Formats: sequence, C-alpha cells, structure tokens
Amino acid sequence: MICGQLTAAIILAAGSSTRLGQSKQMVMIDGQPLIVRAVKTALAAQADIVVVILGFDSEVHRRVLEGFPVQIVDNGSWERGMGSSLKEGVSFLARSSVEVQGAVVMVCDQPLVTSEHIVNLVGTGVTLQKPIVASLYANSPGVPAYFHKNVFQFLLGIDDAHGAKNIFRIHAQNLATVPFAGGEVDIDLPTDLERFQRP
Repeated sequence: MICGQLTAAIILAAGSSTRLGQSKQMVMIDGQPLIVRAVKTALAAQADIVVVILGFDSEVHRRVLEGFPVQIVDNGSWERGMGSSLKEGVSFLARSSVEVQGAVVMVCDQPLVTSEHIVNLVGTGVTLQKPIVASLYANSPGVPAYFHKNVFQFLLGIDDAHGAKNIFRIHAQNLATVPFAGGEVDIDLPTDLERFQRP
C-alpha cells in the first residue's frame, strides 16, 4: 500500500531498444539489469501489484525476473508502440481480483527513479485530490506518473504508438506535477549509456 491506497505499478519494458543497439532492459547499472532495478524500485515503494509488460525478447527478460513477486504480461502487439503496452497493463488491472485505487506507470530506462519519488507521486495525488500526477523534468510532464482508477478509461483510449503525453495535455486541469531531478536521464542511445556510466 502506498500512502494508504492500494496501488499498482505498471513497468513498460516491451521495446526492442533499436536505437541503443542492445536490450536496454538488460543494461547493467550498479551491477543489476535496468529491468530488475525498476522492479526493485516499485517493490520498495510498497506497490501492491507490480505488472511488467514484456514484448521483444520476452523469454530472456522473463528469466531475469524469476523469483520476484511480479505479474508478467506479454504484449503480442509490442511493435505498435508504448501505448499498446500501457493498455495491456491497465487491462490486466481491470481483470485482476485486487481492485487497486490507482497505478504508477514506469519505464525501465530511467535509472534515477527512486522509491521515494514513486511514493511522492501517489501522496501528491492523495493530498491534492488530483487523479493524474506526473513527474516534471525538462519543463514537461512525463513518467513515472500516477493515475487514479477513475482515469483508467482514458488510458485505454490512447494511441498505440504513444504513451501518456496526450493524457497530460488533454486533462491538464486534472494534472499535478512533482519535480524529478534527473528524469530526463534515460538510456536510449549508446551515448546516453556512455554518459551515464562515465565516472
């Protein structure tokens, strides 16, 4: 439970990392794969259900998650884009026997996300009574982001090729943000990885 609410974490990890040239899910940061790092962050934040959406090379990624208390969902349409994976995660929650009050959407390639930041997103939603709370970095809202169950229907209507950016824009009146220093750091390109690993 996070801030007194039954909360899920949806970790989007289905992409093929074409621009990086290797599986970003398996990139080692501080001795552990990025996908494991994301799962541990969600669990440390006390998420009640951690749902990991896999796609490309799913068997390899599934093996590295063995032993973790997570729900793995294979997205057979992962090539359509991040939106398709997000919808798979929300649909899974709709079918779950545990009725969560909200979900934090995460990606696996932001190495600076902390469990404290995840808790802060949910707490801000509870305190301000806002159904959407996004991380703020590079002067723009982004993930990780918290969504109350009342807006899950909007997530199910997003375009397959895009994430939640349009939701932030269309529902700006229902949006709060939490500053995330380092949120712009993600591992998309070989130069990103080199820059992050540089002493």
